[in-house]
Order: sequence, then structure tokens, then C-alpha cells
Amino acid sequence: MSLLNNSNSPQFNRYKYIELSNKLLPLLHELSDHQKQIGIETLEKCCWSRNFQDLSTFWQQHYCQPKPSSNIMSLLHYNIRYSYSNQVDLIDIGNAYEPVIISLNQLEGTNPHGGVVLAIDNRLKCELMDIKEPNIIAARVIIEDQQFVVASIYSPPTDQLPLTSMSTLLKHSKKIIIVNNKGRDLANWLNEHKLNVLNAGIKTSLRSDTTIDIIISDEIPETSESQSLPYTCSDHLPILTKFFRLKALDTKLLVPRTY
Repeated sequence: MSLLNNSNSPQFNRYKYIELSNKLLPLLHELSDHQKQIGIETLEKCCWSRNFQDLSTFWQQHYCQPKPSSNIMSLLHYNIRYSYSNQVDLIDIGNAYEPVIISLNQLEGTNPHGGVVLAIDNRLKCELMDIKEPNIIAARVIIEDQQFVVASIYSPPTDQLPLTSMSTLLKHSKKIIIVNNKGRDLANWLNEHKLNVLNAGIKTSLRSDTTIDIIISDEIPETSESQSLPYTCSDHLPILTKFFRLKALDTKLLVPRTY
């Protein structure tokens, strides 16, 4: 068995290959044909006269470790303003950070400067809730066998916060995650319902240093991590929150057998 397709190339050390294959082949007799093929191909690649950098690059390109998927519950919120023109950044954020849930505010549509979207990983069990109010969307989501209510709420600048509707969400589950864009008006409501702001003190606006968009939950800040992301296609910065105590997805890394 031999793979000397490149034996005529001056970069291929034929003599080294013959010497090493004579030592290797007797050791392969109990292996399957496919295993023998892998051994011969590996030996052949070792007999190319490449400099160290080229050889390192070649092996990294062909034999890289599979990227492990995190099963930590994560949520991305973006007050995106004009989703159509900013969709490239949104796709880039999704690919880079792989959030389990995405919340979007201020999309184009019949509602000027409004509109809300929730996108939830289809590996999670979820059910859309019937909320008969504009600029609110909510879903029941099963995370670690617990029912959470996840809601995205946008309040136009001239409107009051929909505190009644927000309180109604708590009747469905005390385990709750709410994204809202009017942090300064929420203090009393948060205290009443014993909820926490997970991204307190993190800049979310390009117009000021204030925290305008907030992540609310019954989870405590010490078991989560929030950060604003460096994307400036909107005047609001995206927020990524990780919930370290919650394992959202039971991910299994499958590596195919080579023989």
C-alpha cells in the first residue's frame, strides 16, 4: 500500500519515505485497511520538505479541534433601529456570540420606532404567550425543567411603562427574564416584585453614559455576567447577558469515527 502521488516532486523526500515505511508497515498488519490508509497518508505528509511555519499552518488547517458549544443560557438584546440596514451586524453578532435567545427592539414596520422580536433557539421548548398589547412579546420557555417567562418590551419615549402587563407576566411564572428600554422608571416596580437589574452600570447608549436598556430577572447579578458589545450601527449598544447558573442546552459534541 503506497500513496506516492507526489513522489516526483523535488519537495518530496522519497528516500525518507521508503526508510520510514519499511519500519511502519510491519506494525500495521493487524489494523483495518482504512487504518492502514490513514497511517500511510500521515507518513507521506511527514516526508514533505516544508519549513516549520508552512507545516504548522498545514496541520492546523486539516486537524483542528472541533469548537465546543457552550450550554450556558445567554441572551442578546439589541435596540437595533432599522433591522434591514443593520442585519449584517446582527448576523455577525449571532455568529460570534451564539446567544440562546435574541431580543430586538425598534424595528421597521407599521409601528413607528417600535416593534419587538424574540428569537429562541429551536432546541428549547417554548410557547408564545398571547399578549394583546403593542410593543410587548413574551414566551414561556423551559430551561432546566423550569418554566421561565421571557419578554421583550419597548416603550416609546412619550409612553408610560406597561407596568400592569409586566406584573401580569409574573403571574405565569416567578422565574422571569424581561428586557426593557426604560430603566430609570422601574425602581419601585422592581423593589415591589423583588427583581434584579443584571446589567446595572453598563453603558448601553452612544448618546450618554447611562444604562437605558436593561435586563431584569429573578436571577441574582452574582450568577450572571453582562456586557455591551462594540457594534455601533444603532445609537444603542447590544447587550449580551450570560446566566451561569442556567444550562439552556444539553449539547453533545459528536466526532465521527475514522475507522
